[in-house]
Amino acid sequence: MRRNKGRTGAAAAPAAIRAALGPLAFHLGRDLHDAGDVTVAGDALEAGQARAGLAISSLLDAGQLPVVLGGGHETAFASYLGVAGSAAVREGLRVGVLNLDAHFDLRDESLPSSGTPFLQMARAEATAGRELRYAVVGISEPNNTRALFRTAADLGVDYLLDEDCSAEAAHTFVAAFLAQVDALYLTIDLDVLPASVAPG
Repeated sequence: MRRNKGRTGAAAAPAAIRAALGPLAFHLGRDLHDAGDVTVAGDALEAGQARAGLAISSLLDAGQLPVVLGGGHETAFASYLGVAGSAAVREGLRVGVLNLDAHFDLRDESLPSSGTPFLQMARAEATAGRELRYAVVGISEPNNTRALFRTAADLGVDYLLDEDCSAEAAHTFVAAFLAQVDALYLTIDLDVLPASVAPG
């Protein structure tokens, strides 16, 4: 978050989330396994993203369903690296990226940050000869510049504004997106929630 000129406390989030979820009852019919942490030393974000990507690819190839706890949204590109490096993608599955977020996170900057992951994904997909299938639910007009809206349009990003997010509209939007893909990478930025629900 320091690169993004944001608050740096996001690094403490994975441990805090584990601590909050640990005492809760678990009712799903699957085993859970904590695969540990991937930490970033100093300003070596790209190296940390690459390490996390390899770990996520390994989990996916082993038939696991990884859940990555951020941190900031720079974890989104690390997760993408894991999905893109998995056997499923190499075998031709069409993967869609669904982001629940108030921001596009499509900034064009010299250094990757929590504001750049989806533009990084689009560029990586173009290099691989594919097109990024990216949709966002919860976009806040006042919190995204005109340049970001133009970038989203240029990339063919589907989005639903926060003011239009009724339960029915969100369901219809997501269903239409899911119909275009074989597998889904879901990422959630807590700023999509109203401040009264998630004041942090």
